[in-house]
Amino acid sequence: MTDLRWYRDGPDWILRARRRKFGRIVPDAKHPGMWRSTMSDGLSDMANIVWAKHAVYEAAVREIEYARPSKSPVKEGSFYWTSLAHALELAGGNKMAPVGF
Repeated sequence: MTDLRWYRDGPDWILRARRRKFGRIVPDAKHPGMWRSTMSDGLSDMANIVWAKHAVYEAAVREIEYARPSKSPVKEGSFYWTSLAHALELAGGNKMAPVGF
């Protein structure tokens, strides 16, 4: 998350990680000092600059975490399959009902 940085683009602020853009906040046209974040379906609700930046930052973190592949040591990897093979071996090769599973 250390690569996420805010950059100024005229009156707007853009959240980027290197070259990738994650979000933008724009000043509200009617209410000075209030900001909105741009979304796929339009603009968000009004917020002060800190809350608007926080909302865009949190959405970016969720997007980054969602894109990262998860690796569960219990369900994947060599340890799981080695343990399963060992349990099947102890059960006498009965693959329908292994002992302990």
